[in-house]
Amino acid sequence: MVFLLEMPLDGLVGFERAPRTDAERQAADAALARLRAGGSLFRIDGAAGCTFAKAEVKADVLTAGAAMPADGHADVDASVEFSCVDGHKAGFVEVGLFDAFARLQRVDVQAVTRKGQLKATLRRGSTRLPLAR
Repeated sequence: MVFLLEMPLDGLVGFERAPRTDAERQAADAALARLRAGGSLFRIDGAAGCTFAKAEVKADVLTAGAAMPADGHADVDASVEFSCVDGHKAGFVEVGLFDAFARLQRVDVQAVTRKGQLKATLRRGSTRLPLAR
C-alpha cells in the first residue's frame, strides 16, 4: 500500500521558502524527519497485516535551498510505502498527519483500491478513512 502526499510547506512548517533562522531550520528538519519515519503517519487496519517499508521525501526548498517556484508556493512531495500481507482486507486507514503536523487543517484524499475509487476530506477529529464500501 502506497500513500502519495503533496502538501504546501506552510502547512508543515509555517513558511514556503528556504529556512532563514536556526528555529526555522529545526522546524524543517523535524518535519522532514517525521515524513521520512512515515510509519506513524498512517495506521492501516490490522486485518491487512501491513508494516512500514519506506518513505521518500522531496522538499528541495528545505533540503537544497532551491529557488522558490514561479508561483511563490513551495510544496513537499512524499511517498510512504507499506508492505501488506492482505492489503485488500484493510477496512480503514487512520491518518496521523494531524498529530504530526500541528498547522495542518485539512487532508483531501483520493484513493484507488480493489473495491473502487473514493474521494474524501479529512479534518482534525475526523481522521479515519473508510476503505470498505
